[in-house]
Amino acid sequence: MKTNMFFVMFLLALVAVGATSVMALPTVEQVKINGDVFSSGDSLVVERGETLNIRVKLTSEFDEKNVQVSADIIGYEYSTHEKLSDLTPVFDLDANDTVYKNLELTIPEKVEKDYYDLRIRVATRTGTAFEGLYRLHIKGTRHSVVIKDVVFNPEYRVKSGRALLTVVRVKNLGEKDEEGIKIKVSIPDLGISAADYIDELEAGESTSSEELYLRIPKCAEEGSYDVKVQVTYNEGYSEVTQAYSIYVKQEEVCEPVSPTTPTAVEKTVVTTTSEVQELTPGAQGVIYPLTITNAGTTAQTYVLSVEGGDWATIKISPSNVLVVQPGETKTAYLYVSAKPNTPEGEQLFNVKVSVGGEEKLVSMKAFVKKAATEGLRRGLEIALIILLIVLIIVGIVIGISRLKGQGEEEERTQTYY
Repeated sequence: MKTNMFFVMFLLALVAVGATSVMALPTVEQVKINGDVFSSGDSLVVERGETLNIRVKLTSEFDEKNVQVSADIIGYEYSTHEKLSDLTPVFDLDANDTVYKNLELTIPEKVEKDYYDLRIRVATRTGTAFEGLYRLHIKGTRHSVVIKDVVFNPEYRVKSGRALLTVVRVKNLGEKDEEGIKIKVSIPDLGISAADYIDELEAGESTSSEELYLRIPKCAEEGSYDVKVQVTYNEGYSEVTQAYSIYVKQEEVCEPVSPTTPTAVEKTVVTTTSEVQELTPGAQGVIYPLTITNAGTTAQTYVLSVEGGDWATIKISPSNVLVVQPGETKTAYLYVSAKPNTPEGEQLFNVKVSVGGEEKLVSMKAFVKKAATEGLRRGLEIALIILLIVLIIVGIVIGISRLKGQGEEEERTQTYY
């Protein structure tokens, strides 16, 4: 009997110790997300890219040591690369005290739109842990364009007086299609910039800009410079900016500035495609981009005209007159289509760029080849001639056969008599 009583008392002691250890765990009195109290049963709507400021109120009936509070979201595809959790430092909590602990989570731009549980955990080194689930409904923003990648050529190191080409890749993570996205690359300390426009970018799609041309000033001071990449969208009301570093290496021989002021045409950089494009007479044409960079210190007006293009119809868009600010780059597009009587082979034409009484000539090439329909017509003509020859031969064979048959019939008639 005494043994049984001792065993019962031992079990009660174990239960009491276990209950005490459970009760010793701090109690989560309140959770606030971005300043608002989260109530049981709520489903909080948050947007991709939004930062969640989490404030947890804790109390304890007992002294507790080595406590930590954590917040995390599970189920993100790239969680091993982008942290989606936060953890407080270790702290002690005295009996009947109240503390507030702050945590912060940023919802990644690439997270899938869905329902997730925000998990708030309170635990010590050993024993049970408290876990509270707070439902989040993650949605996409109406307008969100991000810079996915920036490619420099040459990469991160360029000589003074040389060109730096930049391609910017962007992605539309918003709910709405975007129109008229402006991409601008600049080096503020050198006073140079270039820009490009993307007419339309559908939701969820990515695209890259044209090559943006920046000419590093000759004799620019050697050192590192910040390259600013700026993307403006949503009718100009939204903007995203990233900064990169480029190292400018000064040329070994840097000639002193001549007292003679360079002419406007000498301060102009004109680039175009080197690709020989193919044209078909009388068919739809092709587009040649012509990029003009004003490397001077004053605005210039450039007038474009075409020479030696009698074999084609050539239109310049948006205009043959471009006003380019200092350090700015603008692009004109030449729509070229071959006239119906244009002979097959290589054709040339020149674009004359006039500025400040000076001129620059830019040569462009095209290759004209006959339309596939003309080849098809010739093939049909040849096939028709062959068909006529076959019909003539068949007619001759049939005629000979009939004559031979009549001769045999006459012979058989004579035999019967």
